[in-house]
Amino acid sequence: MKAMKGKRFKKIATPVLLLVLLILVMVQLVGEDASSVGQMLLALRGRTIVTLFLCAAGFMVVEGVISALLVRESVPGFSLWTGVKSGFYVGAVRAPTFGLGSAAALIVYLRKEHVPVAWGYGVASLAYACHKVMILGLALLGLGTCYPLLREAFGVYLPLLWVGCALTAAIVVGLLLLCLWRPAHRAALWLLGKIAQRGRFQNIAEEAGEKLSQLRKNARLCLQNKKKMALILLLEAAKMGFWYSIPFFTLQGMGVPCQLIQTMSLIAMVTALAGVIPTPGGVASVEVLFTLFFTPAVGEVPAMAAMVVYRFLTYYGSCFLAMVVLLIVRLVEKRRSCLCEDLPPEEFLRTKNEK
Repeated sequence: MKAMKGKRFKKIATPVLLLVLLILVMVQLVGEDASSVGQMLLALRGRTIVTLFLCAAGFMVVEGVISALLVRESVPGFSLWTGVKSGFYVGAVRAPTFGLGSAAALIVYLRKEHVPVAWGYGVASLAYACHKVMILGLALLGLGTCYPLLREAFGVYLPLLWVGCALTAAIVVGLLLLCLWRPAHRAALWLLGKIAQRGRFQNIAEEAGEKLSQLRKNARLCLQNKKKMALILLLEAAKMGFWYSIPFFTLQGMGVPCQLIQTMSLIAMVTALAGVIPTPGGVASVEVLFTLFFTPAVGEVPAMAAMVVYRFLTYYGSCFLAMVVLLIVRLVEKRRSCLCEDLPPEEFLRTKNEK
């Protein structure tokens, strides 16, 4: 009983502590410029706020479509609409867990839709790998696009950016090798076997070994369809486009002149480098890197204001939006179900089959 209470307390305390840490980091970064940042945030109009939330919604919609396309390799009848709902479900979980529970949320949702857990694990892993590939590609593109600006702003520290991109590339290559290359797969299984020799880790290691085996099968199955994989990568680019356009629309709404390509390139590098720093949900790393990269382009105060909006919208704004959408969908489906039950048996069966 005490162990269960301890686990519940840990589940609640962890996101609360991360939120407090995030607020403290923002307060520390803003410092004496808090009033100026507040004035810039108040300058945002309703049209800009709606645009920003549409960007957040677009991210979750495309993320759900990608999941649906991956699931269809195993479950041909899986609908795009169900995939879209999974995108909003993951969006609702992302904020409370600071991104740590996104994959688990997708697996749980797919299980509710009668997708086997093993395949759900494969879908989540492949989606994450594609996500990392696109982050790396956009970061390298951004580094090339903004190289003159970065060279002038950072000078001798510029090689560190290349190191960060190299580490991101190493993570991506490791994920792909784990998914596709038999020797890497065998090495991971051998390591898990060594861990399994210790009693308390045996069950965990065996379960992880089964998931790795299923992951490799799923990856090979998905990669056989080259056109679908190309479509998924294009959708990943569109998904990140929604996310990366948030700083641009924020700065435009505050009356700060900026360029779309430049802002998207900068936030791409911020995301890639923050993924290398081992902090939950990128706490502290995203805030510092965002301010550091955007200050030479737009100024310190606009950079901090855009950072506040970006962090809020990509976590808590998206969470609120996802919960509202899921609530509306739930009410509509419940209403539709009640209406179907009032129909004659033949009409009810026909409507149920259409659904």
